Amino acid sequence: MNPLPLSPLEARVLGVLVEKQRSVPDTYPMSLNALVAGCNQKTSRSPIMNASEAEVLEALDALKHRSLVVETSGGRVMRYAHNAERALGLPSQSVALLATLALRGAQTAAELRSNSDRLHRFADVSAVEAFLHELAERPAGELVADRPPRRAAPRETVADDAPPLAATRVAGGTGALGRQARCPLRAFYQDRLGARPLEAIVFGVPARLRGIAAHRAAERLLGDGPAQADFAAKASAVAHCVERALAGLFGRARAHLAALYELEAEQLERALATLLRADLTRAPFRVRAVEQRATVTIGQLMFDVRIDRVDELADGTLAIVDYKTNERATSAEWFGPRLRDAQVPLYASQATERVRAARR
Repeated sequence: MNPLPLSPLEARVLGVLVEKQRSVPDTYPMSLNALVAGCNQKTSRSPIMNASEAEVLEALDALKHRSLVVETSGGRVMRYAHNAERALGLPSQSVALLATLALRGAQTAAELRSNSDRLHRFADVSAVEAFLHELAERPAGELVADRPPRRAAPRETVADDAPPLAATRVAGGTGALGRQARCPLRAFYQDRLGARPLEAIVFGVPARLRGIAAHRAAERLLGDGPAQADFAAKASAVAHCVERALAGLFGRARAHLAALYELEAEQLERALATLLRADLTRAPFRVRAVEQRATVTIGQLMFDVRIDRVDELADGTLAIVDYKTNERATSAEWFGPRLRDAQVPLYASQATERVRAARR
């Protein structure tokens, strides 16, 4: 059953459930009275509604019939929660954008980024545009309608009066291109002047170090170039690979941070097991290389790139695998007006063998 389209009130009810789940989780799932108040809220809503309890109940019944809402009994009142991500097959970022549209009406990508900040913090406007593109081109049917026609982005020109680069090899690899796309001034500070931002103090293991450990564990697990048929047997080696990878991260502090170590080990083992299961569902392949280094030339500039994994498919073509541990990333980012992550496209464009697939 197609869960869409929805009436304006049904969309508003679904948007309120998504909003309150993330902004006030202590009161979620929501009671009927709270839902009515959220639908009729005077701020952060467009258009303003004045729905009755009976109308909201009718909208809830329609949403339950579409599996977009589930009903639970907690205490003396019935409570309601959304099931949008599973029913629509969407990531949380896309659901956050749909909820913001349902609550506030039509908005630009920049307005969506600002208005959805409590539901999901998007890195920049191009990230919002990438998810909107996925919603618009969704195979099961577009979820973003009445959008204006795409117009070619105006050509940007920047007067750079800085001294010329001392060498043609760019420090920072292809990350320099992503920083230039996000903020040219920051790219100048970091890649031309060598400035570095102070690392934020966080509780637990910083995301950067967690990503390094994950890459090292995957390299140990698949470094012998196994065929897909060998992946099931690799499950028994996951714990050992994780232990070796985390040993370099924790060092002598492991005994004093035993609880944190166990948590990180459990999460990393789960991530590697999920990777193995996902790879077993693919068409036949063999791992050709892991953590492969290469140099890519663009004009007079040379960039050092490192590809997480290169697989050889049954027909001899290649598939590039790029691991992401912080958030869901999609190939839509490669086709926006600003190329935020250039490493995989650049490697694929200059590979001497045919590249047929790229996975993230």
